[in-house]
Amino acid sequence: MGRTSPNAKRLTSAAKLTPIVICLIFAAVIGVEVYEGLRELIAYRQTTGRITQYDAPDPFATDPERPDARLEYEYKVNDRIVEGKFPPKRWIDSPQPPFRLLKEVHSPNDSIDVFYDPSAPDRSTLEPRINPSIALFVTFLAPVAVLAVAGLRRNRTVNGALFAQFEIQVAYLLGSFIVAVPLYLLMRVAPWQLICFLGVLLPTIVIPAGLRRIHRYLNAGNPADFERRRDILLTAIGATFCWCCLSPFLLHCCVFWADVIQHELTWNATEGTIARVERRPDDTPTQPRIVCRYETQEGAVDNARLRIARFDLLNPRERANLMEEYDGPGKRVRILVAPTVPTNAIADSPIPTGVCVESFVTTIGAIVGALLLVSFSRAIRRRVGPAGNS
Repeated sequence: MGRTSPNAKRLTSAAKLTPIVICLIFAAVIGVEVYEGLRELIAYRQTTGRITQYDAPDPFATDPERPDARLEYEYKVNDRIVEGKFPPKRWIDSPQPPFRLLKEVHSPNDSIDVFYDPSAPDRSTLEPRINPSIALFVTFLAPVAVLAVAGLRRNRTVNGALFAQFEIQVAYLLGSFIVAVPLYLLMRVAPWQLICFLGVLLPTIVIPAGLRRIHRYLNAGNPADFERRRDILLTAIGATFCWCCLSPFLLHCCVFWADVIQHELTWNATEGTIARVERRPDDTPTQPRIVCRYETQEGAVDNARLRIARFDLLNPRERANLMEEYDGPGKRVRILVAPTVPTNAIADSPIPTGVCVESFVTTIGAIVGALLLVSFSRAIRRRVGPAGNS
């Protein structure tokens, strides 16, 4: 028997330790976020505060780091006035269901319930909850944990024997990534508990079961057909991978244009007179507010502070041109007003060039991908035959 070289042993040990280290890092991040969320739910005290400023939501917002709406408030703790902002800034952000409070329309001086940390009264929130972004880490933790357990118990479990092959490990990671894409897209509308459940169920049970069937398929029948069967599977996996990479851009374009059409058809268009443009010192330059007056069927709205629709999607040149057009007292601006709440409005802006280019390229890519997939399917049917024989 030949002896295993020291370098090979070190590589084997490193291959086993790497998934374990990644699991520990992900588990630590999840643990910190869960601990902070539980402290908000259990240890934070409740008091009554006052809203000092409310920024209406942007119906075209697409960046998860820019909330759909924002509240500023103040509250009193031990005879001291403390200011806060909602939603709180977190070091981990991902698409997540909106806060309940941000779905409602507020006005300055409205009273509101505030939850603050008694050990650090400056830390507060209006809606305690566990950060839903942990679902993203759970989704990536599960497949790495499966590889770590399979590496430690390679000859003792079914998955351990299956994952002994490098090709199966690569196929497993690819399948887990393909599954993670739709879960990531669902995070904005689905509860994080459901995303965590699916993120654990699919990589630990469903994907390994599928890999076992693929493994039996590749090794069944005539050995001469192995190359043909492998080519079919690799091409199918590659096509699925490409479509999953394309799906976020396609979904973004579809949602954007659906929002544009919906608001143009259902929201009321009017014109307002600009009083001034605010650029707050603590905001980024991409978040100006237009203070204006406009008329609705219910009456006039004075000193409305409006977002600019799609401003975060405009390129720097388009932003500069738009601000030059709007920056000045007495200038006119087109405004879209919500049909049920006249104070919920947004200043209109042109369609961003980047979205138009992205929509065009994504559409062409989707058409080309569909044509290639159809042509490949026809080639496979001709090669394999209607009964599945060569």
